[in-house]
Amino acid sequence: MIKRCLRISHYRGRVGCSLVYCLVVMCLLDPSLVLTVVWADDRVASPDLSMDLSKLDLNDLMNIEIISASKKSEKIFETAAAVYVITQDDIRRSGATSLPEILRLAPGVEVARVNSTEWVISIRGFSNAFANKLLVLIDGRSVYTSVLSGIFWDEQDTVLEDIERIEVVRGPGATMWGANAVNGVINIITKKAKDTQGNMTVAGVGTEDRLFGSERFGGTLGDQGYYRVYGKYFMRNGLAGSNVPTAEIYRGDRPNDDWKSSRGGFRMDWQPAKTSQVTLQGEAYESLVDWGIMTLSPLPPYQNLAHQTVRQNGGHLLNKWSHTYEDGAESTFQFYYANANRDLISTSLKTNTFDFELQHRFKLGQYNEINCGLGYRYIADNVDNSFMIQFDPVSRNQYIFNAFIQDEITLVPNLLRLIVGSKFEYNDYTNFEVEPNIRMLYTPWKNQSFWGAISRAVRVPSRVDRDVTYNYALIPPPNKISSTLPVVFSEIFQNQCDSEILNAFELGYRVQPNHNLWFDLALYYNLYDRILSDTFGDPFTTDKPAPHIVIPYYLANKIEGRTYGVELAADWQATQKLHLKAAYSYLQMDLHPIDDIALPDYASGIEGRSPKHQFSIRPTFALTPKLELNLLFRFVDSLPSVPAGDYTSLDARLAWKPIKSLELSLVGQNLLQETHSEYTAFEVKRGVYGKVVWSF
Repeated sequence: MIKRCLRISHYRGRVGCSLVYCLVVMCLLDPSLVLTVVWADDRVASPDLSMDLSKLDLNDLMNIEIISASKKSEKIFETAAAVYVITQDDIRRSGATSLPEILRLAPGVEVARVNSTEWVISIRGFSNAFANKLLVLIDGRSVYTSVLSGIFWDEQDTVLEDIERIEVVRGPGATMWGANAVNGVINIITKKAKDTQGNMTVAGVGTEDRLFGSERFGGTLGDQGYYRVYGKYFMRNGLAGSNVPTAEIYRGDRPNDDWKSSRGGFRMDWQPAKTSQVTLQGEAYESLVDWGIMTLSPLPPYQNLAHQTVRQNGGHLLNKWSHTYEDGAESTFQFYYANANRDLISTSLKTNTFDFELQHRFKLGQYNEINCGLGYRYIADNVDNSFMIQFDPVSRNQYIFNAFIQDEITLVPNLLRLIVGSKFEYNDYTNFEVEPNIRMLYTPWKNQSFWGAISRAVRVPSRVDRDVTYNYALIPPPNKISSTLPVVFSEIFQNQCDSEILNAFELGYRVQPNHNLWFDLALYYNLYDRILSDTFGDPFTTDKPAPHIVIPYYLANKIEGRTYGVELAADWQATQKLHLKAAYSYLQMDLHPIDDIALPDYASGIEGRSPKHQFSIRPTFALTPKLELNLLFRFVDSLPSVPAGDYTSLDARLAWKPIKSLELSLVGQNLLQETHSEYTAFEVKRGVYGKVVWSF
């Protein structure tokens, strides 16, 4: 749901500009001194707890293989897209305890914590509690909710030590992944069961992460099968700010805001034949959080602060089969079922999703490689209405059909490739959508590559855009409009909105000037059309469920504009004992209403929710063969549309590995300030925790 936020008009970006200026000057003076960011290959079966940084070889960076950019395995250096890989080694050394925190490591990804359970995560702008232009997958399973148009990040979790890598594609991915992969795709890929054999116990305690732990066991199934089972639990504190008046409206003055979550699951992998593989995995979860929720009613007392235990639970089951033919062609079939049940503001939402996908890749002659596929998704939902949130109808069944085809053409072997393709989709709201792209990759030298792309992507409407009335504020009588009736402010989403459209233009450059230095640069220019906006409506009176006056705002496609920016990432193996990673991103948004029907400040409100400048640097020090120090320094620019100024943050992790199977770590988070705000009046607090990882 859309909530209006306070605006902060003062813009402070000088710190970010100074850091970037220093980076550029250092590059001009001596490229070998540049501090940079990204990938370290992670192909080991278990978490590599070694403290010897000399084992890292940046030559392997060019050979890391990903699947998210084109739905096939390809090396990063040969990918015609802005991609970034967060490896298991990055995850371990970050000290992060949640997926949103891990995503702060990728350039161009905007991550802000809203409250104890919610994060704002987006790529290349349009940050919101429901970032509806970002597609997120876990092992190829989409976790994008087509009912509320976004990601419930409090539902997305797993044993972090079992993640193999996280692939972040910045820019449109609609040709491969379909509608809603507008500004980016995040694909979280877990390890194969074969790579997680034996026991692993994780336990930790701290000031904010009060208690957390996981248990995983892996074994064999005959000669060609492997499995793992796992369980995970955590208890976390909420954010500071319960004494802030704005916060009291939503959360109350309760003494704590504990968030408790537990989940368990399994994965099984078989190889019935040398050319075939089968995967079956599933998971169930439950989450509880105490909330103070302000409920509204047209009857006295009109407003009521209710304490509520908000519950989320659900699960999924995924089956995947792949087969490689003698001529090198490959077919893949995937099916998953997902169930989710969650409490909203004085209401609840239940969804069931069935998804089928068939993909086939083959060579056509000497210079063409065809990748094509078909898909079908069925979504059934049911909502318990309240005065504040009303869906009409209360339940709906959605059907999405899709097909894609992409041809990768070798124009000059080992030098120039052309990639053309398109996605074709049919949905219940806008019917037929076409999402083409054309990309080119030029590799004139072994250690350098250039790429460019032109893409079209769409964000289709969801249930919340078409079927919802959201009563978000109420003024009791007497008031300036009426002496006897309450006034209710409503967002009324009717069947008058269409797909949002993006036409994107991208350029990229990758280079490894020597064996211990790596750069990745991406530039983009995006043109948006038909972005949704609130529009004015005429007040009216209704007697349902009791007499009151309604001040309506309607949703319509009334904003257009452009965004452009730059993203820089690199990696420097300075010495055998020092490894430095850094990233910088710049974003400029220029949006405006198409006509005077749209709210005049709505476009600037969208612009002001995303930071212009972001900068991070991550040094890793191997103090001894068994002792390691990891630091993460971040700067995030101010957000003029919400009560959050710019901030700097420092995390530190000290890890000791006394024996091969045991790692002890002490982590301090947000060490520079006692608290800081990232998106709302609630403030992220400084925290410390200790952690044990024992593998046997």
